Amino acid sequence: MFFKRISKKIALGMGVIMAAGSVVACTAKPEPQPVEPTVVETPEPEPTPVVEPVEVEPEPVEEVYVKPEEYFVTVGNLETGETIEVGSYEYVADIHNIKITDLDAFKEQIRQLPNLLYIDMCDCGLTNEEMEDLMYTFPSVRFVWMIRMTNTNAARTLRWNVRTDALAFSTLHAWATDPRLDNDQAQQLKYCTDLVALDFGHNAVHDCSFMEDMDIHILITVDSFNRVENHRFDSLDVVRNFPNLMYLETFVGAITDTECLKDCKEMVDLNLSYNPISDITYLKDFPKLERFVIENTRISYADYQELCACYPDITIYYTGSGSVDHGWRSHPRYFAMIDMFRKDYWNDLFRTEAELEDVAKLDMVVIDGVRYYGTSYVDEITIDVPEVEESEDGEASDDGTENADTASDNAENISSDTAENTGANDTTGADTSTDTAADGAEGEEVPEEDPYIEVEAFTATDKYGRSFTFEKAIQTTVGAGNIPKENEECNFDAIGNVYSTDTGDGKILVLMADGQYHWFYKNEVLARILIEKLDADGELKEEYTREKVEERVAIERAEAEAAAQAAAEEQAGIEAEEAAQAEAEAQADAENAEGDANSNANSTDGAATDTGATNDAAQNGSIDETTPIDPSAASSDDENN
Repeated sequence: MFFKRISKKIALGMGVIMAAGSVVACTAKPEPQPVEPTVVETPEPEPTPVVEPVEVEPEPVEEVYVKPEEYFVTVGNLETGETIEVGSYEYVADIHNIKITDLDAFKEQIRQLPNLLYIDMCDCGLTNEEMEDLMYTFPSVRFVWMIRMTNTNAARTLRWNVRTDALAFSTLHAWATDPRLDNDQAQQLKYCTDLVALDFGHNAVHDCSFMEDMDIHILITVDSFNRVENHRFDSLDVVRNFPNLMYLETFVGAITDTECLKDCKEMVDLNLSYNPISDITYLKDFPKLERFVIENTRISYADYQELCACYPDITIYYTGSGSVDHGWRSHPRYFAMIDMFRKDYWNDLFRTEAELEDVAKLDMVVIDGVRYYGTSYVDEITIDVPEVEESEDGEASDDGTENADTASDNAENISSDTAENTGANDTTGADTSTDTAADGAEGEEVPEEDPYIEVEAFTATDKYGRSFTFEKAIQTTVGAGNIPKENEECNFDAIGNVYSTDTGDGKILVLMADGQYHWFYKNEVLARILIEKLDADGELKEEYTREKVEERVAIERAEAEAAAQAAAEEQAGIEAEEAAQAEAEAQADAENAEGDANSNANSTDGAATDTGATNDAAQNGSIDETTPIDPSAASSDDENN
């Protein structure tokens, strides 16, 4: 029954559904309405942003300077084999006594040494003109050679030799009968531009044009008399170029004008005796004057008293029996000057205050009474350590090699300790003791002064194969900015540092605080060249390279040539104008002379004509209107009429 009821219900449901479908099918369908198309607005696409390319600067690549490898040049006379090897990084070369016979070949050798700054060519056989040619060709190199002067009289021949880098030169004449240096010979001294002291007293020099490029501090022209020309020294005009002149000895001359001395404010010693000087106008203002001699001049006593008032703190010698009395040649400065002439150096007594301050800034050390000037020019050296032969028991044999090892260790320790402990020394010079920690244990009493520092002697060789001996050390320092005076005393931090032996070439190697071996020179001129042109690392400054120097000199020469040409053209124009003016004046004078001659001729002809006419008139009885009438004649005629 249950299943029948379910089936009946399902059938009934199906019938309802079918009936509904029939109803729907019989209903009319509505007409379709037109459907307006839907317009869908498409949005405009947004512009794609333009991405400008970003320029990325490449990271700068630091250029690493690679120093060219050093090479060697054979310098000298290739034909005779007299040569030396010079490295391309050497600044100084010495070929003295090597005769140069092929100048062009020698120039080629110098061209291959771009870093060369100074070369000693004394006695190389070249003339002054040939050396001048080298100087012109290589303006960055200082060429040094020997000037040779000579003169002969009936008694003997005298010769004077002087290097072109000399600081002091004197003929050291003591006798008036000796052969005298004359003007022609003295002109060679123009190459010695470093001279600060010059003595040509008792000679025959009166042309001082060769001194124009010098900075003279000491000048002696005593009794310079040219017997051939009968000309005595009579002009100090060249002194205008010497504002630092400190010592002037010019007695027994013919000087009258002292105006050239007005700017010599450094004058300390002045001797004008036996000169016809009468004007004191320019002798009143030497603020540093200490000695003044005017014996046997034409200066009046009243002017002498005026000079005394100008210099109340010194004695002025107005009268005497000789030019050098009153102790002129017994003063300490006189002996210092003579020492300069004999040893060729510059004594500090003849430096100005500014020059003393300048020289005190240089590194200096005194060895055996000689001052050596330090440079940044270093030498790469290797300490020579002989091999130690061991005996059968393993101990070093007693052949001296043990000392060599000790010396090597000593030198290396000094170099290391100095480099690490720069400044440990007292630079004031008051206390020269070293670091107490190095001298002894803590609390141990340290002596006020170090004992004499000894080192074991050792030898060293540089990269050029040159050998040096080190056997002594610097003992004390006076501190930076001061001038050392005692042996083995310096003005930099180097107590205990070793130095090499001077073998006669005027130079030594000194171990400095940077652990490098630096060149020190007795020749102040050479040292100053290196000090000026090398940097702190011992490298050549760019502005002093051969290329840069030659560029500057070429410009200077071109400017000088243009100026000379312009001056010559100007002078030629002036001379042409003067010649034209002279010619015009001469022509005018000639025309005037011709006019005067014609005028005189016309006057003569006119006078002759007048005379003839008067005679004719007298003969014909007619009288010209200009003929004066005799009143008595007229009355006589009237009476007759």
